[in-house]
Amino acid sequence: MTAGLLATFTFSGFSQMMPATSSVPPPNLGDAPRAPNDVSGLPGGGPRPQEVTGGFSVNTDSREQTREFFNAIYPSSQGVAINSTAVTTNCFPGTNSTAFQNATLRRINWLRAMGGVPAIITFDSGESTQDQAGALMMSANNTLQHVGIPPTWSCFTIAGTNAAAHSNLALGSDGADSATSYIWDFGSNNTEVGHRRWILYPQTQVMAAGDVPAESGFSPANATWILDANFGGPRPATSKPYVAWPPEGFIPYSLAFPQWSFALSNANFSAATVTMTSNGVPVLVSIQPYLTGYGENTIVWVPMGLDATSQSTTFPFSGTDTVYSVTVSNINYNGAPVSYSYNVTLFDPAVPGTDYVATVVSGTSTPYLNTGNAYACVPIANPNTTGYQWLVVQSTNGNLTDNANNGLVNFTITPPPIYAVNVLAPDGSGNCFHLCHTNPVSQLLQLNEVLFPATNTTFSFKSLLGYATSYEVAYAQVSTDGGANWQNLFVEAGSGGP
Repeated sequence: MTAGLLATFTFSGFSQMMPATSSVPPPNLGDAPRAPNDVSGLPGGGPRPQEVTGGFSVNTDSREQTREFFNAIYPSSQGVAINSTAVTTNCFPGTNSTAFQNATLRRINWLRAMGGVPAIITFDSGESTQDQAGALMMSANNTLQHVGIPPTWSCFTIAGTNAAAHSNLALGSDGADSATSYIWDFGSNNTEVGHRRWILYPQTQVMAAGDVPAESGFSPANATWILDANFGGPRPATSKPYVAWPPEGFIPYSLAFPQWSFALSNANFSAATVTMTSNGVPVLVSIQPYLTGYGENTIVWVPMGLDATSQSTTFPFSGTDTVYSVTVSNINYNGAPVSYSYNVTLFDPAVPGTDYVATVVSGTSTPYLNTGNAYACVPIANPNTTGYQWLVVQSTNGNLTDNANNGLVNFTITPPPIYAVNVLAPDGSGNCFHLCHTNPVSQLLQLNEVLFPATNTTFSFKSLLGYATSYEVAYAQVSTDGGANWQNLFVEAGSGGP
């Protein structure tokens, strides 16, 4: 019994993600959770010293290092498929893809590294499960609440209420976008930027996250567990004595938000003042009401009379590097007045600065076939760069010509046949590939070469179908995503006869 040709051919190419921040509309943020009175039972194993080792780190005083840190890491946590099994209409919290969870964790650690605090957060699986239930409750009820949630709520669970009491909550976004929104911390109810203070709290080592996607009229939601047993414990070393956002040094302009903040452990900012200048010109600032009970004590101000309550307000940027000089004065620190001054430079990470040095690759431009060709490059001056990956592409266009006269040199056949595949063609034109079902499984003949088709690329072949049943089908297919999905170019089913 013979069956038709079942061949798969892979066409693929290379692409590069352009750095960008999310265009998803900002979500609704409720109030930030307050500091706990008791840390027993929280993840993290109890207060303990934390060493600043491993994880992300960046020198924000270096424009190029900050630019590379943004372009290499930040976009990698965007657009990751959630692949959620959650079903809000059935009150089923479900789970999300590991890649999506990792993207959220990566965004949190990126933000912490920019803030100069230890960026070695891990997710607790138990708290992530509770956060999943908490996010489900917020989406199902279309509101955000941390404590006092009544049992009459849709999809009410004890796990969900526990998560709500220990988590930042967002409605209208999920995953990594929510982590950035917590740093943004817009809204008239967030003048103390409590969500931001929890994400940047230096002592925290363990967090968690739960997310449900938009579904049947329900909004996406996120719950990010931000309280662990290290709250109030020994403060680890930070890159600066304080934690500011925007941080001292360089920062991509899209991540400077209308509310600026400056935190200092054990400080009292009730009488503190803030002054700002840009290129020597004074900048009007409005200090927000001073509130404690959210992470480290923090002073918050809004420059230029911006509307920090609006989700659509962005911090202005002229398109060129802009330096803002900040001085926070009259801080009561251990009973004595202190002040701090620092500069913040907003820049476009798509534009290299004067400290950019291109990585030059040296080696022959006419490599020899089937032999080793040596290439080298001088590493960039960035301590976070630990290695390079080499991307090999064809420098000029060319054609691949192959047929069955060459046998299976450029093809893989599965499963391995127990008969001769390369046989004389019935029309006497040379050899052909002969595929037949000796057992009831699909037989795949796949081209091993990666091709880069042009707009006028064609695919052609001859076929002769022998005896095949109506449920035996021959396909010629192409994939543009490395074999994850295939589309048909040719389909022919058997007729049940010769």
